[in-house]
Amino acid sequence: MGGHNEELKMGGLILKQEGLSGLMPDRNVANWAVSLSEVDAGVCGILSAENQMLRSIAAHSQALVGAKNLDGRYLYVNSAYERLFKKSADGLIGHFDRDFMPESIAQSLRMADVKAQSHPEGIQMEESVEVDGVIRHFLSTKFPIFDEQRRLLGTGVIAHDISDKRKAIDELRRLATTDYQTGAMNHRTFCGFVETELDRSRRYGYPLSLVMFDLDNFKKINDNYGHGAGDLVIGGFSSLVQQQIRETDGFGRMGGEEFAALLPHSTTEQAAAWAQRVRQQLRQQQQQKAFADGVIVTFSAGIAEFSEATDSVESLLHSADMHMYRAKHQGRDRICYKSNESLKMEQSA
Repeated sequence: MGGHNEELKMGGLILKQEGLSGLMPDRNVANWAVSLSEVDAGVCGILSAENQMLRSIAAHSQALVGAKNLDGRYLYVNSAYERLFKKSADGLIGHFDRDFMPESIAQSLRMADVKAQSHPEGIQMEESVEVDGVIRHFLSTKFPIFDEQRRLLGTGVIAHDISDKRKAIDELRRLATTDYQTGAMNHRTFCGFVETELDRSRRYGYPLSLVMFDLDNFKKINDNYGHGAGDLVIGGFSSLVQQQIRETDGFGRMGGEEFAALLPHSTTEQAAAWAQRVRQQLRQQQQQKAFADGVIVTFSAGIAEFSEATDSVESLLHSADMHMYRAKHQGRDRICYKSNESLKMEQSA
């Protein structure tokens, strides 16, 4: 588009641009002229008023308003762009996104620009921009800009900052899916996770095991030392387990002092070995943090593996729960599970 004259239709009038440097008249965009041979003085007055109105709207908008040429160089930016990037318009116009943001983000923005050019009605999407190391989220409307002959000139963008709304939504989602006290999945979310993994296990044929935990003598800790101490025990145990699980595993609080861990790609024996490591880690912690009266935090655990008899969320949880209660009845501080129709028990070392 270089130095030749271009025409841009705006409000039913044709603007002639000499030496293209922007797509909107603004204090940052020079060399706009209106051909007086084509319009009379009255129309020029209307044009001037319209241009002033558009300038004022763009300048006072809290949204980012900008335009880029077909190569992705900025042709116009409003004051919101200047505030966001802490650069003058002159420092932005003529530059690419990649000149002031990470390449990966710039490429994503560029792909959206190109997509918008083939949608005359415009497109809307959520985009992210990194500024001073902080990610900001925007709801962007992008659209192609044409001249009077319907030749494509560039891409326009109007983007509203939704970072605060996005943060609030993420926080609501976190509160809705996690246990506020421990950060583990809540009961509902964990059961949904189990359902998803059961479907995958059926489809791909890999083993899957569930470990149910119940902290021993928890009521005694609450009664003797108060609920504050009980909360610390709950939080400490949850943190310990979450440090031991893999990214593909799931861990949830089922209620009170009961927790559950789902271990995809793990047999009963593998899950038992993992639970035993957790038990040993907990015992090492207790050597340093035992209560004054000698009460230590231990757990009883039951393990169930996905099978024809435990092919649903309810049956898998029930089976693990039954083995956990068996561990309780056998004296606590142990892990119980069924293998080859015989009960096995990992007792205190």
